[in-house]
Amino acid sequence: MTGRERGAMMVRALCIDAVWNFRRHQNVGFLFMIIPALQRRWKDHDQLAAALKRHTRYISTHPAMITALGGWVVRHEERLRDEPDVSTQEGHRLKGLMMGPLAALGDALFWSALKPVLLLGGVACVVMSNDLLWKSLAG
Repeated sequence: MTGRERGAMMVRALCIDAVWNFRRHQNVGFLFMIIPALQRRWKDHDQLAAALKRHTRYISTHPAMITALGGWVVRHEERLRDEPDVSTQEGHRLKGLMMGPLAALGDALFWSALKPVLLLGGVACVVMSNDLLWKSLAG
């Protein structure tokens, strides 16, 4: 995967929940994220259409961890293109197996660790700026 594809996937991953739906959750956003990589791998229109259709199934994981899942899926698409004995079911199984652990990891990392640390940093900035403000006013 090229750096340009990684960058495009990262930017498109920011929109992952913009088209969230109740039936298949993040599938449309996930598909939007991986389209540049699929277009590069599948030049034939019919093969690209089949690849796009493969990724319209149910997907639900933590939005911050979806790029890892996208990377694995793109790698599997490369294997499908290069190795004739690779099954499309392996890709579906991989997504199914990794959605839950990535969601748990993302929740633990972002809600239990990163959010409190950033909150404390914000409070410290407010306290320090108030102290500087009062000193300048007293001044």
